[in-house]
This record gives sequence, C-alpha cells and structure tokens, in this order.
Amino acid sequence: MTGLSTIAGSKSVKLKWTPDPTAVAYIIRGKEVSQSNLVSYSVPGGNNSNSVVSGLDPNTTYGWQIQKVCNTGNSAWSAPDTFTTLCLAPVNLQITNLSGNSATANWASVPGVAGYRIFGNTTGTAQVLSYDVAAPATSLMNNNLSPSTTYQWAIQTICDLDFRLSPLSKIDTFTTPVSKVGIEDDEILVTPNPSNGRFSLQSKGSEIEKIWISDMLGKLILEINDPLEGESFFIHEKGMYIISVKREETVYTKPIMVN
Repeated sequence: MTGLSTIAGSKSVKLKWTPDPTAVAYIIRGKEVSQSNLVSYSVPGGNNSNSVVSGLDPNTTYGWQIQKVCNTGNSAWSAPDTFTTLCLAPVNLQITNLSGNSATANWASVPGVAGYRIFGNTTGTAQVLSYDVAAPATSLMNNNLSPSTTYQWAIQTICDLDFRLSPLSKIDTFTTPVSKVGIEDDEILVTPNPSNGRFSLQSKGSEIEKIWISDMLGKLILEINDPLEGESFFIHEKGMYIISVKREETVYTKPIMVN
C-alpha cells in the first residue's frame, strides 16, 4: 500500500492515505525512530482516509506505516513515513515593565529549543511585526511603542535551526499608559543615583502604585505593588537599569546606574 502522509502537531499527528473501497480495515503501526517497540492499531476500512494518533512526545522523530486488510488477505506495508513532532508552545506569556513607549514580554522556558518568535500588532490593524530571540532568553523588551495604544502579542517556539515553529501561544492584549519619560521629569526622584545598589524613590504628589525594575535587555529584575513610603530597594549586580513607576495611570521611566 502507498500514499501515507502526515501532518504533525506537538503531541499528535494526523495520518492520511489514499483509501481503497475494497479494504475491510487498515492497520497502522509506528514508533520513535530511536526505539524498537512498535505500536499498532486498526481503523475501519472502505473510504476512511485518515486517523489521528495522540499521546506523542514533542520534538521527537517517528516513523509510521499502513497496511490494508482485504477479504483476500493483507497488503504489504507502506514505506515508512518519517516526521518530527513540533515542540511545545511557550506558556505563561506575561507583559511587564509597561510604560508609554515600551513593554517587556516574559514567558516560561521550553527545554531543548533554538529560540522564540514574538509577534505583535496594534489592535485593529493588519500589519504584524515579529522578533526572534535565541534560547535561553525568556524575555524581550520593545521600546518602540506608542502611548495610550492597545497591542496584541503572542509567541511561538523556534523548535530547531530549520526554523520549525510550534503552535501559537495565547494572545496577550495590553494598553500602554500615558507616559512621562526623561531625566528632566522631577515628579519621581531616585536617590542616590548613581547608587551602590541601594536606593529609594520619592513621589511628588500622589502615592506610587507599582514599580518595575528591568535591565537594559528588558529582563524583569524586580516588581513591587503598593510600595511603602520611604521604602528602600536593592539591586545586587552592577550596571544600568530602567525603573518604571506607575502613579495615577501614568508611568514614569527613570534610569539608574549601579556602581
């Protein structure tokens, strides 16, 4: 018998073949190419032309064959069709470090993959931009956003260097706030700056609602809700960081140098 083809997902595969109306049944068998144990099962014959096999391992290579059962006997096995399942889609996509012109996408690591592809667009528009990052990175900052704008972001895993892509993650929708950015803005004071790692924030006016601290690659270092008045914060490693402070639906962004 000939004509077996496959459409692979992460944990399942759809097997397709050219049906034979005289077939009483079809027997399908397969295994991981690196293993010796075959799994086989039968499906109804006639014009039946496909079957879905589930319970497979992600990013794994398999070989499957098919044989038709007729009243006069069984056909020869088809040539093995070899395929590799897709890797898993990233989970726990979260948007953090949100300011008027930037946001950071964070996700859980998928073991053994080449990287990740992040997709984004402005809600209601057709243009979609994509960014690739190599593993083991699990975050990406985009600082080319517009204030008071709603965006949709999603992510796929790049399974290998052939750039096979996983299914798409869930879509995260967020809106950038009105932004006030810059060293000249004295609504939020960071002292001391430069710092030895320990510093405090002062707000002129209403209380601070939330603080994000990220490195220059967009990796989230610290996130605090409802910080106390006069509370001190500490960054352990030297370098330049970005502090984002939310107050009354406005996000203020300040740089800090840790010596």
